[in-house]
Amino acid sequence: MTTTARDAVAANKWTADTNWTTGLLASGVVAGPLFVGVSLIQAFASEGFDLRRHAISMLSLGELGWIQVTDGERVSRDRHW
Repeated sequence: MTTTARDAVAANKWTADTNWTTGLLASGVVAGPLFVGVSLIQAFASEGFDLRRHAISMLSLGELGWIQVTDGERVSRDRHW
């Protein structure tokens, strides 16, 4: 069987699609645990914050709120690549 130019283009497209999909899956696998980890570290570091009473989104308020906002935006961007 001979390889044509069309076969080479199809193989390159398949490889590019596979790389894209792999990158998206890897981002999704990393984004969730990273968001939870950063949120928990920030929750334990914030005086007066109680996970039983406060929602994680409440961490975006106050002096260190930029950490939660940045982490949330990064996770959202990774998932909607």
